[in-house]
Amino acid sequence: RNRLVFYGEVSFDGKGAAAALAGTRIMVDSRNSFGISYRHYSKGYHNLVAQPYAIGDGRNELGWTLDARMRLPLKVDALLSADIHSFPSLRYGSYRPSTGTWFRAQIARRFGRSCHVSMRYAIREKERNVPYNDSAVYIGEQTLRRQLMGEMRWELGSWQLATKAAWSYFDSENSGGKAGWLVSQQVRYTQGPMQATLAATIFDVKDYYARIYLAETNLQYNFTMPMYYGQGARLYAVARCNIGRNFTVAAKYAITHYFDRQSVGSGAAETDGSNRQTLCLQLRLKF
Repeated sequence: RNRLVFYGEVSFDGKGAAAALAGTRIMVDSRNSFGISYRHYSKGYHNLVAQPYAIGDGRNELGWTLDARMRLPLKVDALLSADIHSFPSLRYGSYRPSTGTWFRAQIARRFGRSCHVSMRYAIREKERNVPYNDSAVYIGEQTLRRQLMGEMRWELGSWQLATKAAWSYFDSENSGGKAGWLVSQQVRYTQGPMQATLAATIFDVKDYYARIYLAETNLQYNFTMPMYYGQGARLYAVARCNIGRNFTVAAKYAITHYFDRQSVGSGAAETDGSNRQTLCLQLRLKF
């Protein structure tokens, strides 16, 4: 209780470009804490294996972050953060120095041992090039993106259920606002060494910049967060079985059907038809 922590790190790449992060955190108790941090990543800094705290890729970025974790009345846990950042040089999507802000909030509450409910809201402002601009001069514009996501999880013995819903909205100075939404239901059953998961998602996202990302169950050591854009539905199933102590076999099948297109993907990855399917198999041996 009542602890004050300071932290910091400085890194240099092979050419001497620097990256630094420093901050402090006040921990009132196990459920209430407040923090502030500052980052300064020079535009020439380059590290292939670094995964720094950043809005971009960990270079050409300055920023302040303030955050708070609080226990509110009625046993509601809250997370709040505000990030103010700038990019001193050009970056992807903005060929001039730019600035941005990102505000996020989450509230969550557990009802008994079997039910957990959470809701997250984020609003982000940033600058970008005006798309499809015929001028030889790059023109910038301010953009605004909002996203609201709710989730409810509950356990009923061997069954685990999760319901998610998300809404997004994107607007810019030179185009009208575009919205999107999705609803997802997941069911998982666990019995002894076997586990099976089935999930279905329907989505309607009219603009690429209003796209929604949703994490989903995958094979062990793999991570999948597909992008939902357009109109369609996605269904996937994951099954896993432990055979003895040292052997595990698992499989995942997923199919996404689009209602608004006759081909999926682009370039070498383009496929005819309105479906995209994936099948993954995994055999794991522990020594």
